[in-house]
Amino acid sequence: MVECIIFIIMECLVGLLFTMVGISDMYPEWISFFVLSTGTLLVGWIFWRKTTNKKQFFIVSAGYVLRMIIMLINIYGREMITIPNTNSDCEGFFWTASQYYQNIETSEYTTYPYVIHGIFEFFGLNRVVAQYTNILVWVMCVLLLMKLWNQWSIGEKGKVLTLLLISLWPNYILSSMQLQRESLITFFNFLAFYYLLQWLRKKQGRWLILSFLAAVPAAILHSASIVIWVANAVVLATWNNSKQKMEISWKTILIIGGAIGGMLLLFYSPLSSWLFSYFRIKEISWRSIYEFYQVGFVEGGSDYLRNMQIHTFPQFIIATLIRMIYFMISPVPMDWRGMQDIFSFIIDSTVHLVLFGYLVSLWINTRSGKKRSYMMFGFLYTMVFAAIFAWGTSNAGTAMRHRSILTGVIVATTIVALSKERVED
Repeated sequence: MVECIIFIIMECLVGLLFTMVGISDMYPEWISFFVLSTGTLLVGWIFWRKTTNKKQFFIVSAGYVLRMIIMLINIYGREMITIPNTNSDCEGFFWTASQYYQNIETSEYTTYPYVIHGIFEFFGLNRVVAQYTNILVWVMCVLLLMKLWNQWSIGEKGKVLTLLLISLWPNYILSSMQLQRESLITFFNFLAFYYLLQWLRKKQGRWLILSFLAAVPAAILHSASIVIWVANAVVLATWNNSKQKMEISWKTILIIGGAIGGMLLLFYSPLSSWLFSYFRIKEISWRSIYEFYQVGFVEGGSDYLRNMQIHTFPQFIIATLIRMIYFMISPVPMDWRGMQDIFSFIIDSTVHLVLFGYLVSLWINTRSGKKRSYMMFGFLYTMVFAAIFAWGTSNAGTAMRHRSILTGVIVATTIVALSKERVED
């Protein structure tokens, strides 16, 4: 990962030089060719060094090449070939960032255009470079995955499986090659869970602090990632680090109570517009959430669960569980409209269903209480995101795009599940 960061810094410095003398905006095609060619050489060299056999190298190389091809089609050939599950937000992000770059006053369109604008400051008004940055972020996710390999005793079959998931999971390919924030959010969510696992194993507080801090950029890009703090608070409240086991105590009540109080203070503080920008409700209550998100979306062809009527809090809880399932596997068979929905279900929803069933079976059969707890925390990360997006999405395409941000956490949980266990006394 260090090599990738050094490369990005060096590319930025060279790009800044070209931009300062006016070359970047005068010859954007040459800048695109320079960044993509040098980036491909570096990525190929890193993958060759980090993989241990030809099969691993082929899988990650295929993931990179597919992302590059689909990205170029998305930029230059979208009039002829429609890439599935691409979003109009890409054009909005690009247009807003270009307005910022040209010092034209415009309304804010989330915080992501500021990231794109920052790239423009180094490489000129260049969509190819901005979009390619998301592929490099995916490369950093692959390298983080390989770091986990080295820390857990995992066999070759497990390495191949997790590498296939992070490299060739179709929905993740689409989300990490677009001009979308999902690629960055996936990385920071993955990084937060990586640091949490480090804290669980090494018992050093700095790793837990880093886990909380890693969630901040993700929350700035999309406030739903604030639930990482909630998940970490639950872990901190229920985990005895010295005994390396879960237990309920007065510490549990104090930490969870403090966390709830802290979240309420943040929600009603001036930081609310920054950290809770997507929580467009005036007060935290189940009725406010239900009433807003029932009317908060424009009707679409793949909308789901529009007719749910909720009158009591228990009904709200049941509805939330149902919507969590819909979020994780939409488009569900009863809502299929044609081959596109069937294809989407096969390439994404089915992967979630099969993988979840597999992980649950591993969790049931493991003899290590410690390993079972680590897997539970991975499930916890997934469930808190599913709960927050249960009411934040009502469209199959939107659900698919947003659940891609869980890819890193799911793959990391799979590594823990497949690791060779040591039975405690």
